[in-house]
Amino acid sequence: MNELKFNAVVFLTFFVLAGGVYWSISTLDRGMAYVRTETPITQDPPVVTTTVTEPEPTTTVITTPTVGEHDDLIDDLQELVDDNIIMQQGSSGTRVGAVQEFINIYEKKSATIDNDYGPGTSRSVRQFQSDFNLVADGQSGPNTYREMIKWLKDQS
Repeated sequence: MNELKFNAVVFLTFFVLAGGVYWSISTLDRGMAYVRTETPITQDPPVVTTTVTEPEPTTTVITTPTVGEHDDLIDDLQELVDDNIIMQQGSSGTRVGAVQEFINIYEKKSATIDNDYGPGTSRSVRQFQSDFNLVADGQSGPNTYREMIKWLKDQS
């Protein structure tokens, strides 16, 4: 019975793949358009004119957006705002790491990012909040993240 199921799965897989190959080959764009026009029938043999038109070359300009030094961190902080995340002492995870990365930039330090919202992170957040006239409770919430984002954008 298991061999029958296996053979059925192999059989179906083969036909699905074969159908995919057929579809991909039959829908390829050849890059040319053929136009056939005929003249009215006269006593002479008909003259058939075929015109082949090539697509006009296009120029593609690829521009690379200027990436700010802190764009990834700004995106991470914006995600915290969007998700309405509130962190406090005892929180942990990569989202805490985003706050710690910001604190390192803000305080011009290179402290270890351990993804643990401990007393040091809470103290640094409280100082940031105080500097920006926020409620200095040491908890990170959407208002704190918005101020962090504004500060980072002002540094760019």
